[in-house]
Amino acid sequence: MGTVKPKKTLAEYQSDDRRRIELTAIRFGLSEREKRILTAASDFLDMTYEVGKAKRYLTQVSLNPKKIDEAVDPRTQKNWKFFERMIERCEQLKANPRMFIRCCVWRTATEDPRWEVFPSMLGSDWAVSRYVAFSGELPPEKTDEDRKFDFLSTVRLGKNFLNIQLNRYPHARDIQGILRMILPGKIFPESVLWIFHGVVTVGWCAASRTFWKWIPSVQSDIADEYIPMERIFKCAQSLIASPDIMASLREVMNTDLISYQELKSLGL
Repeated sequence: MGTVKPKKTLAEYQSDDRRRIELTAIRFGLSEREKRILTAASDFLDMTYEVGKAKRYLTQVSLNPKKIDEAVDPRTQKNWKFFERMIERCEQLKANPRMFIRCCVWRTATEDPRWEVFPSMLGSDWAVSRYVAFSGELPPEKTDEDRKFDFLSTVRLGKNFLNIQLNRYPHARDIQGILRMILPGKIFPESVLWIFHGVVTVGWCAASRTFWKWIPSVQSDIADEYIPMERIFKCAQSLIASPDIMASLREVMNTDLISYQELKSLGL
């Protein structure tokens, strides 16, 4: 297998974005205010990335010299007017645009993960009300180290829960046995419900060789209804691009940590 390209850190993405903004400003002659509008679009990408709904709504000049001529003036793009309206609102409120966006995106995601904030909402009275209500109570933004710690914590939670169950049902003999265990009167393994309720975490499932060996044995209709395979696949994909997290997981998972080769063989 070839060398896995390390996933960029959030700081590296932000540094690249600042360079793109500068290049875009030079190429299209953007004013300082127009640069603030383009920066707001970049901040919006950061915030939506943090809650798992990332999408770039204004394109910028590529850092690849071969693609510079493909750049499109951001002022001609359909979402420009929404970020421009948001900057007008921030100017009226004397608000920091990045904080304004966090009040809309992060706070909304914590109330209901199904909600998604779009650029057209950022200049609305709703957005202003979010900023006024919540700008004083947002937690600090997470760093890459914070995200790494959070992920390792979720993996430990799943592993610890299964070890507790193994002590409770010693006849199962090992974690594979615990996953396959069907209690009297039940028609499918109890572990399916543990995963459904999140006590066996998505992070553990994605990182565990035992999980990937077990999951094909689960009836497809039961797996479709109870096991969040889309989230588990996305989590596994992020592991492929994060060698630093994989290295840290070796201390947590030991021999049960799935390898890059095994993840790739799953078609990820």
